[in-house]
Amino acid sequence: MNRTIPLLVLTAALAVTAGCNRAESPNKVANDVADARQDAAQENAETSRDASEKIAEAARDDGPNSGEATRATAEGQKDIAVAEAEGRHKIAVEGCEALKGSAQKACKDRADAELDAAKADAKQTAAATKDRTR
Repeated sequence: MNRTIPLLVLTAALAVTAGCNRAESPNKVANDVADARQDAAQENAETSRDASEKIAEAARDDGPNSGEATRATAEGQKDIAVAEAEGRHKIAVEGCEALKGSAQKACKDRADAELDAAKADAKQTAAATKDRTR
């Protein structure tokens, strides 16, 4: 009995991890990628619309050359860049599902790293623009 429980736990753990990193069928991957592209396009459009509204409001309230309008523009550009990066990430991760095992993990890790880099770049660019307006 003492050996049975650890053996069952190990077997369950192996069964769970065996399901991970399995390649999906090409049709499923293609459908998932298409859905991710559509979702990304919709999210990008919404983010762009929101950013444009904020920029227009700041320009209307404080003038188009005001520091507030410049900061709103920088923040809007950051939001748009992040939304685009997140969309690319979703698409890439869905594409990774066509791979299996360590190749799939490496693909997802690469997509995660690209997302992190894009977010950091967008944040840094926005911060630099905001700093110039002070």
